[in-house]
Amino acid sequence: MTRDESGRYTVGWPWKQQSREHLALNRDICERRLQRLLARMSEDEYQEYDGQIKQLLYNGYIEEVPEHEVPQSYLPHRGVVKMSSTTTKLRIV
Repeated sequence: MTRDESGRYTVGWPWKQQSREHLALNRDICERRLQRLLARMSEDEYQEYDGQIKQLLYNGYIEEVPEHEVPQSYLPHRGVVKMSSTTTKLRIV
């Protein structure tokens, strides 16, 4: 665990570097999940989801992968809606 220049704590991935070779190649599965997710969304839901993704990117919680660095394993995501929430109705998990 380290602290970055803004004082935020950062941690690495919770596995040893050599264990990366054992990760599943799941790009096709994750792409299908994303397509199903997008197909179920209304235009308003899509705009809110897109806004949340952009906010995560802006805040540095996620980052774009450069085109020359093609990952072999992906983390799928989806939105969780909690209408009773006073701050964020949609969370990306």
